[in-house]
Amino acid sequence: MIRFYLLITLLVCGHIALAQREYRPGYILKPSGDTLRGLVRYTENFQQALSCCYRADSKAPVTCYQPIELKGYGFATGRAYESIMFEGEPVFMQVLAGGSATLLKHQQQYYVQKGLSAPLRLESRDTLVYRSGRPYLSQNRLFVSLLGDQLMGDCPAVQPLLAKATLRDVDLIPVFEVYNLCRADAKPARVAPLAVRSKVYISAGFGATWTLSTLSLASTRLVEIDATLRSTQPITPQPALWLILNTPRISERFALQTGFSFIKEHFKYSSAVVSDNASGYRETVHKYLSLRLQSLRIPILVRYNLPGQRIMPYIAAGPSLLVALDTENTFTIERQYNQIINTYRYPFFNPTPVSLSIVGALGLKIPITGKLSGFCEGRYEYATDGIAEASTFDSEKYPHAVGLKSLSKLPYQAMQFSFGFLIR
Repeated sequence: MIRFYLLITLLVCGHIALAQREYRPGYILKPSGDTLRGLVRYTENFQQALSCCYRADSKAPVTCYQPIELKGYGFATGRAYESIMFEGEPVFMQVLAGGSATLLKHQQQYYVQKGLSAPLRLESRDTLVYRSGRPYLSQNRLFVSLLGDQLMGDCPAVQPLLAKATLRDVDLIPVFEVYNLCRADAKPARVAPLAVRSKVYISAGFGATWTLSTLSLASTRLVEIDATLRSTQPITPQPALWLILNTPRISERFALQTGFSFIKEHFKYSSAVVSDNASGYRETVHKYLSLRLQSLRIPILVRYNLPGQRIMPYIAAGPSLLVALDTENTFTIERQYNQIINTYRYPFFNPTPVSLSIVGALGLKIPITGKLSGFCEGRYEYATDGIAEASTFDSEKYPHAVGLKSLSKLPYQAMQFSFGFLIR
């Protein structure tokens, strides 16, 4: 566990060092109107508003421009910036929607610009109101009246969208797109000649997974075993499906990773204890434990892509659901005393139908051709509250276990190693 977090820390530190030299296909727009295509430095911090570094190709020298030296720049994935006069100085603002009314974003704040007028900030404030003498916080959506009553009053089609809108990309972009379409003099965006309109990209993948897991037993009554069991790893890999959702126009670094994998595990334990009692007779106790578990893993991970030239490393973390499908489990005790053998068998494990676990992952994405890429990934999983719940034994079927319950919790952790292919 400590090694896993240490590795993530090293990768993040490496990202900070590499981020300053990450270049992606894009373009710059000169004041003359000429568009130069090449490689543009990609950042997702305040530097994107202050400068734009450009090179014609991977071997060409780098030239960095200030906002006063360019009309704008952008990336082939659709993220675009325009040089805007803001508070007396030109800055690069992100263009989320362009046309008769342009939606801009700068330092996590939203602005609207019509024509050559100065950008106006879209605001929403919390206001203290009193109801029946008690104070409540109410959200005053000032941007709704600014857009609906003043700047977009000539397009009734935006009113239903504004009624439900909040200050988020997903709400504001449709408002501006509808307005620009309904205007007779609608114009294309002033920058972003390579922009794409798709908001969400979905990559689907398939692959194979090997799982090495451990299960901790600690019982002083039912099985009287204190041990950590390791699963018997099957030679045949288990199938898995991946889904990656990302919005390049918002962020190319962050994505949502989900899917599911089918896992088969087998845990075994055996022991033999020989002792002499007070009468001088020797007693031998054999214990055998077997657990076969089939389950589905459904992770919901936030994924962060680290800079890379071709091979792109990434880290991911988040919750995962462990859904129990089928189990076979038996605990057997054989007591041999004075040539008499007594045998007891009963189940000891009742799975929790759905268990929650925390997952961390490290991986590599490797482009192959066009929309096809390969990946390999290592994943650590830890069930926060175990994977078993207690159940009472049937007194008629298991009379020797009256008053006892099956084991509960059972701490569980696993390492998964996967490889496969992704298609966008």
